[in-house]
Amino acid sequence: MQCHGSFGKAMFNTFKNIESTYDVENISYKGEQVWAYLRNHYFAETIKSITTTYNDKNKSIFFRKGLGIVQKSLYGFGHWFRSYEYLVFSSSNNRQYIDGNYREKSFEKMMEIVGQDKFLLIEEASTAYYPKKLVPTKHIVSRNLLSLFSSLLTRTVTPFYKQDISIKLLDAMNDNENCKVDYQSIIIRFIIVKNFMKFFLKIYKPKVIFVSCYYGKQEIIKAAHELNIKVVEAQHGMIGSKHFAYNLNKKLQSAYFPDVLLSYGTYEKCIIEQNKNNPFTQIYALGSDALEQILQESIPKDLQGLVSKYRYSLSVSTQYTVEEEVALFVKSLALKHKDVCFMFSLRHFEKVYYEKLDLPKNIYLFKGEFSCYDILRVSNAHLSAYSTCALEALFFDKKSILYNIHNLATQIMGEITNENLYIIENENDFTKIYDKSLKEKQNELYKKNYEKNIKKFIEKEL
Repeated sequence: MQCHGSFGKAMFNTFKNIESTYDVENISYKGEQVWAYLRNHYFAETIKSITTTYNDKNKSIFFRKGLGIVQKSLYGFGHWFRSYEYLVFSSSNNRQYIDGNYREKSFEKMMEIVGQDKFLLIEEASTAYYPKKLVPTKHIVSRNLLSLFSSLLTRTVTPFYKQDISIKLLDAMNDNENCKVDYQSIIIRFIIVKNFMKFFLKIYKPKVIFVSCYYGKQEIIKAAHELNIKVVEAQHGMIGSKHFAYNLNKKLQSAYFPDVLLSYGTYEKCIIEQNKNNPFTQIYALGSDALEQILQESIPKDLQGLVSKYRYSLSVSTQYTVEEEVALFVKSLALKHKDVCFMFSLRHFEKVYYEKLDLPKNIYLFKGEFSCYDILRVSNAHLSAYSTCALEALFFDKKSILYNIHNLATQIMGEITNENLYIIENENDFTKIYDKSLKEKQNELYKKNYEKNIKKFIEKEL
């Protein structure tokens, strides 16, 4: 099975060419720079050709998710009615099962060190919230409530805004690049939600706001900066020199970006700081509290029993952009290597999605039975297209194999120098390298001693 590298290259270059060709940094509405947040939508437009399946899936369950939004909004309702020094904006997807609890992987340790009563965690639930008895966070509420108010406000106020916002450069960009981005609606919604969040922050008056994944929270960040509130982001996934959100092609206003980034290691820190358009004023390499704790846990006996039936085992993580293509590649590997166990950690899609693929018996699908890290740790190696798990596998001293579908592995992770990281193009490449001996670590992608590092950050910034 051969992949076509030109597709991945074109996907990344399209967005970069847009920012290089047009004076996007000068695009403004009512004196406010708008490209800092519009660029997220234009990037999504350039990659829509490989996200169609996932987007269609989301549309099909939108109504079912909508029915539960009010109920979710009431989660932890009583915690709204007190004062806090710090606000944390995160997602239930950012929780990991560690030592009997679902811990917030980016900020839980910091909240414990500084004091839980000083923090309010405003959490968005992608599907459902975890039972409170399994969540160590003391003060936690639903971000869905804020989203509900924001949506109602947007529907109510939008008619009072001029619907005929016209920005010639964006019109030209839409025409020339065949982009179907409704920038008028995006700008109006951003302004409304930003003003709502500014009103919200005036009530709570936090000293610092913490976020995971800034580019879904720029209304909050801009509102915070208009009130002179510091914003800190914790790294949530792979950051490389090709990641559009962290490698700006033009100088954009820092008010739309966090002040501080907490990275896993010096790799990301160096890449971002080398960019002349770096929007962060400070980057701290901390490591990963979650991975350090998981490393100390025992592996479930059921998993150990499963892999003991095979000569070799691989964990497989999926990416919705190439979900089926990677699954079919693994199927072909499994048919050829019947003495190898392949274990999928499903994230975005359900098991039923894979039924049509007629997978062989040495492929196992897991969706919640075991954590992806238990599956990874019990395996001899890890395989994916470009998942962050590829780096986490190296943390756990496992070989990491990247299938270079559409040249995505090369584009996203090709610059990482580690002799236990392999990029393969086909089945023959896999056969040559999958059971090679593990080599000594060549570099540290995760800084060690997270607790010591986070305490230094707290002492300096809080």
